Amino acid sequence: MPKLIDHTERKEFLSAAVWKLLDEHGVSAISIRNVAAEAGISAGSLRHSFKSRLDLLEYALQLLTDRIQENVRARARDGLTVDGAVRILEFQIPLIPATETYARVMVGMIAEMRSTPELRKIAHRSLQQLRVTYHDMFAWLERAGELTPGTDAATQADQLLILGQGITAKTILDGRRSEPVDLSRAFRTHLNKVLVHPVPYLTEEEITELTKELARYRSTSSSSAH
Repeated sequence: MPKLIDHTERKEFLSAAVWKLLDEHGVSAISIRNVAAEAGISAGSLRHSFKSRLDLLEYALQLLTDRIQENVRARARDGLTVDGAVRILEFQIPLIPATETYARVMVGMIAEMRSTPELRKIAHRSLQQLRVTYHDMFAWLERAGELTPGTDAATQADQLLILGQGITAKTILDGRRSEPVDLSRAFRTHLNKVLVHPVPYLTEEEITELTKELARYRSTSSSSAH
């Protein structure tokens, strides 16, 4: 009896090939032919799951977004703390491989929007999800009494989001990865200005632990069957 194909697992497996190409060559390298070759299947077989390169990009980006959101929800279920809220806010900047890849892809998509306008919808949806997360975290900090008096939670959420995007763009466009501890210091220095109880800067050991927490998005995809 032929083995039944789990289409969700297959898509996650193919997304791993997409992310490998994105890591190594950028958004322009994503095509049906290239992804099929990376995954070790035929282009025709890949088209059973994805009809176009835009479908590939959209699913791969959404998959990583979902993995990060799963981590956010897990922290919230365990009982959110100030430190936990701050770490959720930091997920947008390239501190670890998963969020560095996400950032590089977003920058690449923005660069290609003029030649491929359809990418605008994909990038916009991901940024909107990120904005909602930021507003949720600042709303929680406000309810918990952790914002200094007079702080407008919504305004600060937007300002920190813009700061994070600036840090990300500079890091990616510099052509090298800045030290994660330095990125965290820049991010938390601004955030601490509005916190009743300022948070310490991340250590290299803590960043390593964050890497392990989010590494499952790769292992899940890589372990899926063809």
